[in-house]
Parts: sequence; C-alpha cells; structure tokens
Amino acid sequence: MANNTVLDYERLIREAEERTRIAEERQHQAEERQHQAEEQQKPTNLDEFVILCHTLFRRPRVAHASISTKGTIPLPKRKYCPARLVPWLDCQAQLQSVYDSVRSHLQAGDNAAQRVFPSAVALKEIRRRTLFQRISSEQGLLLYDRLTREDHILDIITQLCDIPAARQEFDLGDGIEFESHKNALEEDETTEELPSQTPTINKPVADVFTIRRVDGEARNVILTCEQKPPHKLPVEIIRLGIRPMFLFEEMVKSNKVPTDETEKTKYVAARLVCSALVQTYHVMIQEGLTYSYLTIGPDADLILWVPRNDPGTLHYHLSEPSRQNIAPGDTISQPITSVTSILCLLIMSLKSRPRSQGWRNWARSQLNVWETKFDSSRSATANADPPRDTESNSSETEHPSPESGSEYLPSSSPLNNSANSANKDGATKSRTGCAPTDKEHQERDSSPDSSASDASKSKLARKRGFSNVSKSCQPSRQRDPPVPENYYQPPSHDARFCSQLCILGLQNNLPLDDNCPNVALHRCRSKQTHHSISAVELLQKLKEQLDDDIDANCTPFAHRGAYAVPFKLTLATHGYTIVGKGTTSARWGEVSKEIQVYKILQKSQGAAVPVFLGAIDLAKIYFVSGAGDICHMLVMSYGGEILQNEYDQLDEFRRSIKEIKDCGIIHEDLRSPNILWNKQTGRVVIIDFHRVRLIGLGMRATRASKRKPHGQSKVRQAAKRIRA
Repeated sequence: MANNTVLDYERLIREAEERTRIAEERQHQAEERQHQAEEQQKPTNLDEFVILCHTLFRRPRVAHASISTKGTIPLPKRKYCPARLVPWLDCQAQLQSVYDSVRSHLQAGDNAAQRVFPSAVALKEIRRRTLFQRISSEQGLLLYDRLTREDHILDIITQLCDIPAARQEFDLGDGIEFESHKNALEEDETTEELPSQTPTINKPVADVFTIRRVDGEARNVILTCEQKPPHKLPVEIIRLGIRPMFLFEEMVKSNKVPTDETEKTKYVAARLVCSALVQTYHVMIQEGLTYSYLTIGPDADLILWVPRNDPGTLHYHLSEPSRQNIAPGDTISQPITSVTSILCLLIMSLKSRPRSQGWRNWARSQLNVWETKFDSSRSATANADPPRDTESNSSETEHPSPESGSEYLPSSSPLNNSANSANKDGATKSRTGCAPTDKEHQERDSSPDSSASDASKSKLARKRGFSNVSKSCQPSRQRDPPVPENYYQPPSHDARFCSQLCILGLQNNLPLDDNCPNVALHRCRSKQTHHSISAVELLQKLKEQLDDDIDANCTPFAHRGAYAVPFKLTLATHGYTIVGKGTTSARWGEVSKEIQVYKILQKSQGAAVPVFLGAIDLAKIYFVSGAGDICHMLVMSYGGEILQNEYDQLDEFRRSIKEIKDCGIIHEDLRSPNILWNKQTGRVVIIDFHRVRLIGLGMRATRASKRKPHGQSKVRQAAKRIRA
C-alpha cells in the first residue's frame, strides 16, 4: 500500500512538471508570437524595406491571354526612330554608385532612428490587395506598378528629402510626383479612312506616365516610363528580341525578312521589342530627357539612355528583378530589385535635368521617323500637311508583322508631310520646324518683306491692323548640339509685362506710356516720346529672335487651357514683354479664328480685350509637356490676372461684356480663366474668342472682310504692295 502511494506521488509530480513545462512552452510561444507581431508591425529600415518589397511583389499574377486585353504592340508610326540600338555597358555601375550614396544617407541598419519605412504588415496588406486581381490590361499593370513600386520609391525619396545633405546632393527639390502623360492640345482620338481593302486604323500613342520634380509650384518632367502588360510583351520575347543593331536600317528601311524559321522568330521578336522602344524613345526626344525606361512589371525593365551628343543612338540595359533570389533577412547592397534600380535611375534623372528646346529641335533634325510603305505612298499624294502633334490612340495592328514592309521616310519631324519634301528634292531629311512651305507662304501673303524699308514699315504701323509673320529662312543643319549639356540652365525670364496702353500706343503710333515698367528699354534716346519700332517690326523681330533661339525670352506661364498655352515673350533688343498664345497645328484651326474676332473688336482693344498684334508661325518647335508641339502663336498684350470672382468687379465685368456685344460678339465661354483683371487700366479684360457667336455688326464685318482679297487687313495689303 505504501509503495502504491509513493508511485502515485511520483506520477502526480511528473504530471505537474509536464503541465508546468507545457504552460511554459505555451507562454514562450505566446511571447514569440507577440514578438513576431511586434516585429511585423514596427517600421522597417531601408534594407528590410527593399527586400520585403522584392519578395512580396516580384511574382504578380498575370491573366491568361484569352481573358486579357486584345491586340499587341502597335507600329510606332510617325515616331522618331533611333539609328542605332546598343547596350548600356556601365549602367549597373552608375546605378550602384547612386545606391551606395542613398544607403549611406539613410544609414541602413538596425538603428531605430532609421526605421522610417512601412512595416511588414502594411506591405503584406498591399500584397493581398494587389494579388486579388490578375494583370490583364494596361490599366491593371499601371495599378500594380503604382502600388508595388512607385509608392515605395516615393517613400524613399520623401525620407531623403528630410536629410539636407541628400536633398542637396541629389537635387531633390521638394520631392517627386507621378503623373499620367497626355498631350492635352493634341487632337482627340480620330481615325484615318483608308482604302476599303484596308481596315480603319488609329495612330498609336505610347502608354506613358511621367515623373516630375516638385519645386514649389514648379513641376518639371525628369523621367518617363512606358508600360506594356506582360501578355503583350512577354519577357521571353524581350530576351529574344533585344540586341545591338542598326535599328532604322534593319527594322524600318529594310524589307528583308529571314526565311529560316529560327531567324524569322528572332526577327519578329526584335520588331516587337523595337516597336515598344521607339515609342519610348520618341517621348524622350520630345521631352528632352536623358533617361527613360520601359517596363512590363517585375519581370523586366528596359532602362534607356540617349547621349546628348549622339541622339541617334539609344543605349539599353535589361534588368530582370524577378529573377533575383533574395530571402527575408538577407542584406542587399546592390540596386537589383524593381524598386532600387528605378529609384537610382530617377535620382540620376534628377541630376541630369531636361535638355533645351534648342537641343530638341537639333535632335529632331538628325533623326528619321518610322513609317510604313502605305503611309509613305499615302502621304505622297496628300495635299496638305497633317497635324504635327496628333497622336491619337490606336487599336491598330498589333505588333508589326514581318510581312508588312516599311520604307525609308526620314524627317526632322514625324508629323511633317515629309514624303512630299522627299519627292520634291530627293533629300533624305525634311525641313525642320513648323514653318510652312513656300507655297503656303505665297498663299498667306501675311508679312512684310524683310527688305522693306524702315520708313515703309513705320508707315504701315500707323494703319490699324494685324500681321501674320510666317516667312523664315530655313536654318542650316547644325552638326553639334547648341549648348554643352553640363552648362545648360533654363534662361531666367523675370521681365514684367508691358502695359496695355504701351502696346496700344505701339499699334497706333501713339506716345510711349511712361507708366509701362519697360518704358526705359523702349527708348533709344533719353527724351524719346514715341516708340522706336512699329507693331509690324516688333512681330517680325520677335519671330527672328525665336527662330534663332527659342529658349531665350520665351517662357510658358500660368496654366494651359484646352486649346493653347500662354507664353511670356520678350523682345530682347527693345524690352517689349507681351503674351504669345501658343498652340499646336492640330488646334490652330480653332485658335486662329480669334484673328478675325480681334479685327471686329478693334475699338475695344486695350480696354475690354487685349491689344492684338498678329500671328507667328514658329520655325522651331517649342514642346510643352502635357500639351504637345507648339508651332503657332497669337501675339497680344498682357490682359491681367485671373479674376477669381467676377462679382468683385461686377460693374466692370458687365461693362466689358457690353462693349464686346456692341461690336457684334457673344463670347459663349465666360469661364473664370477667360476673365482677367487689369490693375493698370482698372478694367475687366476678356480673352479666348475662338468659340464666339457673331451677331449684327460682327456678322456684317465678317462678310465685308470676306469680300477683300484673301480677307486681308489694310496692313497685309500694304505689305503685299511693298513686296511687289
């Protein structure tokens, strides 16, 4: 009996010990879970952050082609095309140099002060949401890339901005922002009616977004990205198709297609890859960018570089982040993930800055465009220049098939009627810029001949009217870039606008306005009372200045409208600072309607409306991001600041509207941006007259002007007599 009691005690002790052990183990497990939860919820440092981003997001779910958006990569028709495609040999080394500096600034490590990035829990929640739906379209890739890469790059840049040394070294300004790219002044989506045996197509536009440097109110494009969903451009096709080549010769100019099946497959892959690259390259030339990239998501990025002195050569580096096997807990010191490689490219772009408008025009003059045989034959029979900047969306075929040969159609601008130029003189490069052809010059008869005497021009200035200056000597082709890249800075342009009375006096040969902020610059002699040049001369000299250097004294200001971009223009020799309402060829048909309206509103100029001086056709393109190629300008006086609330000056508002209506004009678009307040005159100034409705006197004035030869004003007719 005693032995049994001892055994029972021993058993009870063992059971108690086991219960204690189990309880301790459970407590330990609970503490471990608590610790892990705390670890998951605490902010991460740089190394932890980029590794988590890589491991969580490197394998997106891609939908099967059968349930994805249809079509493939469209032909980059009428896009600037590089002559050569070559590997960017030191790309990784340059990215590494930047990343080393980034890590040194953020002091990546287990320092609590540097745990400033999102926690693992937050990143896993993003993963859960992004993997909920498969990538099946361009929009799907855009959303995935935004949530899994762009936002995290922005997190890192934001932290760098808080470090003064990093902010200065990387020229970060106030940070960056991502923005969808669309040229607002380009024509809406339109289709081209082709012969019946050929399906209707649209011109393609790249799936591009821009990255902008924020500095106060300024937003400047520093980098662009083109996104192609992986079902349209698989990584296997990129590997097969990307190679060094004479791109224009092999992909556009040549009609040779390999007959061997293996080589033909490589050729088709190369055509597909090059079609996507050329769309990206075209935007780089327009925006004046040094770097860009094309992405299909984590599977592949093509990082691109265009040298300043050799715009015809496109350098590429293929990065495949998803192939990098990095485990949580590893230390990463190389920019080999999708976040780190593009972060470093972005910082390189911040330090490079966009190139001048002069460089862009020079680069255009060196380049060919991608155009098919059908486009070549069709454009050769066209009578009118197509819009230079129309880039409508395209559902068009598809990636260029090897059976659809292409022909050589070089041009300084992809949207010129370059085939006509080539047929006319056999040249391999078409004219540069926006200046119309000689035939158009003759038809317009719009400006005084450059040989007209000063006396004749002054005589013309005394007559009330407007000029349209378009004739310009074609600049010779420039071998070297206009300005060394390391020294280029956008010219400062802080001149104040001339007063309404000043420009009104210039137009009517009246005395100088002593209250004009630039009156001292207008005088050639200290006691001079009248303007030393006429309005016609101002317009002519202004065009000559812009044709020579379109970067200097020509600056977009305020917000662009739906049809035009306002420019501050200063005639450097005489100090006149006025407004140029710049627009694209696609919008010129609408905007140029204002010329006739301002003729009708002559009596109200300088009071209810700006003083209108005339129109200019630019010989060089001024590309405005988000607007397009500016080729034409209406030149006028500065109206004033936007009147935020017309009820603040209700009487003056009604007065100006009545004056305009008395001239036979109903505005029809009296939105806030079109209602200005001029402090100097104490008047409400109305602008933007391309949507007006004519009544009474306005209709009669229009009919009367149509009865004149070519609808010319007296100034134009007098100018024509001088040329004769």
